[in-house]
Amino acid sequence: MAEEWLSKPCKYLDGHVPLELIDNSMGFQVVTNYLSRIAHGVYQ
Repeated sequence: MAEEWLSKPCKYLDGHVPLELIDNSMGFQVVTNYLSRIAHGVYQ
């Protein structure tokens, strides 16, 4: 499921594909922050 999520556009990442975002440090931080919010139950 994680591989599928990484390869599809995510509406919470402004429609970007997470795997494409993690190619640079700024995008990596955006994805990491999003996953951290999910882990803590914060979805906004």
